[in-house]
Amino acid sequence: MPNPANEQKLKSEFGSIPQISDFIEKYMVPGKPTYIEKAGLDPREAINLIHDVGGIAVLAHPCFDVPVGDTATIKVLRDWGIDGIEAIAPFKTIEETRPKIDYFTQIAKKCELLITGGSDYHGIDGIGAGLGLLEWGMKIEDEILENIKDYYHSLTQVSEKGQHLLTIV
Repeated sequence: MPNPANEQKLKSEFGSIPQISDFIEKYMVPGKPTYIEKAGLDPREAINLIHDVGGIAVLAHPCFDVPVGDTATIKVLRDWGIDGIEAIAPFKTIEETRPKIDYFTQIAKKCELLITGGSDYHGIDGIGAGLGLLEWGMKIEDEILENIKDYYHSLTQVSEKGQHLLTIV
């Protein structure tokens, strides 16, 4: 429900109710009054943290972040210890998705990385794709799931107390 007091403040400052982009540009970009620099991890730190807690580090939806032909980025991430690539992931359209899946699957194999996949499902009301997306040719084959499971088990070893601990080798 609109707040008349806030609407009046916005109108006096902007001349009208601003578009969100105008508001962000005036207040929330570097050098503006309410900008707060994002804190985060660089990729190497993220990979190490994931490994430290026993996880498998995977590059999520590279179809959006890594241009086709950019093998250098994948190789750097591999050298930093990334374990896999989410090669099977939706892109903008069905027609654009299949070539991206093929490309990132090939790169994962060439770099000896796990192939993973997902529909980018964020819940019924969430952003992104719907759960599954079989019509997009995104079936995760049993072999891929077995490879992930085998890889995970290859990272485990028995401790002196006989308990299974996850370690990165």
